[in-house]
Amino acid sequence: MPVNTSQTHLLVAVTTQPMRGFNTEQAEQLKKEMQNRVFEQILAPAVSPEPAFAPMFRGTTHLSEGFIKMWCEDEATLGWLKQTVATLSSPIPDTKLVVVRQLEISNKARIGLLIEASDGNKQDPASPHVSASLLDVYDLSTL
Repeated sequence: MPVNTSQTHLLVAVTTQPMRGFNTEQAEQLKKEMQNRVFEQILAPAVSPEPAFAPMFRGTTHLSEGFIKMWCEDEATLGWLKQTVATLSSPIPDTKLVVVRQLEISNKARIGLLIEASDGNKQDPASPHVSASLLDVYDLSTL
């Protein structure tokens, strides 16, 4: 389903501040915690005759580039998500969880150096002989 340009603020990502990427295990745990909070919200005892608020999301919540990306159905869901995420503990030490617009996430690329061996042959950057310090991630918007 295409995104209406007036709704791009509803395309969000859960990340940390300062910004660090989640690994698969951390992301799965956080997705499970958020899902539990959705169920708690839906199953909470009614305090009025009005139906209980149920946060709604479009598509599939997924891990991409170290971010948990999702699409909120509406403003109420976005507000609920921000409040809920603020109460969760970050799995990464010395960080806190935050919700940001996906447009705020800069494009990053893994960069590697191709090193010539002493015999003149080129070595693959993925080779175990290449120092890990030669591989890094760069923000493409700053290059």
